[in-house]
Amino acid sequence: MAMTISVGPRVLRVPESVYLDASLLVDARAPSARHHRPAAIVFGELLRGAASGRTKLYISPLVIDEMWWALTRILYEDAHGKGAFAR
Repeated sequence: MAMTISVGPRVLRVPESVYLDASLLVDARAPSARHHRPAAIVFGELLRGAASGRTKLYISPLVIDEMWWALTRILYEDAHGKGAFAR
């Protein structure tokens, strides 16, 4: 059975198998991320779907590497100001 997720006025149809992208994971976990709220909603619903057996979630080692790099940058910029990581 197809899973759907409501994010504001949008309804997303979710396939049985979902590959998780680093951007979704980072935005879902970092409150200062530009798309934090919708990403957190989608990620939470995907986790509930996986827990109930409605969908299967997949991830690659590269996604984990990209996620840690992005979270490091966000946390550094939260502490030292926007753009500080690039200096």
